[in-house]
Amino acid sequence: MVMHGSSKNMAQQRLVLDIGGTTFSTMTTTVFRIPNSRLWRLTKDLERSEFVHACGTYYFDRNPVIFGAILDCYRTGEFHVPCCMCPLSVRKELDYWGIPDKFIAPCCLRKLQQHEGEEETLRQLRKELEHGKYASMQLLEQSKSRFNRAVLRSWLFLEFPNYSRLAEGWAIISGLLTVASIIVLACTSHPAFTQPFPHNDTLVGVEKKVTELLPGDKFKRAFIAVPHPIIVRMDQAINGILTIEFVFKFLVCPYKKDFFKSVLNWIDFVAFSNYWTFTAMYAAYEVAPKDLAYMIVMNVLTGFIALRIFRIFKLAGVFKGLRILLLVVKKNVKELATLIMFFIFGMLIFSTMIFYAELHIDGDFPSIIDGFWWSIITMTTVGYGDAVPSSYPGYVIGGMCALTGMLLSGLAIPIISNNFNLYYYYGRTYSEQMAKKETKQEVQTNRLDYTNSFTGEENGHVGNHHDHEEGRNFL
Repeated sequence: MVMHGSSKNMAQQRLVLDIGGTTFSTMTTTVFRIPNSRLWRLTKDLERSEFVHACGTYYFDRNPVIFGAILDCYRTGEFHVPCCMCPLSVRKELDYWGIPDKFIAPCCLRKLQQHEGEEETLRQLRKELEHGKYASMQLLEQSKSRFNRAVLRSWLFLEFPNYSRLAEGWAIISGLLTVASIIVLACTSHPAFTQPFPHNDTLVGVEKKVTELLPGDKFKRAFIAVPHPIIVRMDQAINGILTIEFVFKFLVCPYKKDFFKSVLNWIDFVAFSNYWTFTAMYAAYEVAPKDLAYMIVMNVLTGFIALRIFRIFKLAGVFKGLRILLLVVKKNVKELATLIMFFIFGMLIFSTMIFYAELHIDGDFPSIIDGFWWSIITMTTVGYGDAVPSSYPGYVIGGMCALTGMLLSGLAIPIISNNFNLYYYYGRTYSEQMAKKETKQEVQTNRLDYTNSFTGEENGHVGNHHDHEEGRNFL
């Protein structure tokens, strides 16, 4: 209510407000200090019809504690967050009363912005953890066809390990098969698990050409040796199971367009297609031309098959820590890019300085390009020792390079570590909340089923008793 005084003009009127049961009063001149706010519009008589006028005051069903700080903002020109108040509630009240961010004090603005960043982090975490699960669950609930429901259940079973205990068990088995596939790939690179290519006597010319192009036992073995048959059979069995899973997952996926938006799905597609192409060419070796081009194609396919190592990231569906680590990397792309850029700048600067500092010495830095490796190894504090300065100016530059690398790493690592802790805490809390929610829903469902069955039994007993009475009266 606006109280009028006999000798006061409009600019000196008193405004009385009831905020959640607490009465506040201020002068209209105070309200005019923040234009376009809700109280400013109220005093301008633009939205008076929206408020309930009772007991001589304007009533607002809002938080009185936060409004006290907002009213102080009108008086002092700065808003300070009340102690022990959730920043989310404070932000909602600021939006309701129309207080711009420029009136928030610098000491409290960081707190609100940090909370908003955490809210965005939690929103992204929920989106990544669910990854379309609830959309699929809604389709499952809306579907009336048994076939469609079976397809959607199969998709949820294969894509979301937390769908059921069986889904979690299959995700663990699939992860173990992925690890076994990578181990088999590692074994194929060791001489103990390889043997000469069949009919090696026909490949003498190929072996000679390979030796002329790139001499070396490792490269030569890659061309004219094949894995042991037992390793080959194990690899075929593992990749057969994983290929069937991949194809079946694609067939039951309700979002075919979104399926290949995943980088890991593309890696699976390229790795599996190249693997079975390689297997077919190896099986057709007897009729295939035994020349250098054939061997090059086989080794190119082998290189693409090595993409299976990236399937290790599929384990993120089973291990929450790995998934959170990937989310942290995704969230800190800008910070990581900035860190890499700083290291590149340092590499260019210190490699140039060390070259000219030891220009008079025939040491380990014959060119600036040779100093790139030394500067990176020094800034990351690895220090292999394969290239070292040999003069006092070089020692000074080497020390500066090492200290610069320590400072750069020390500035970036805490940011990434804090984000990881934040993601991990929210991920654990969100998982616990969802587990409690699902347990509560399961208990309510069981209780409802029990109540319905008990009610049905009572109705049956009542019906039998009624029939018995009717029979007695009839007799």
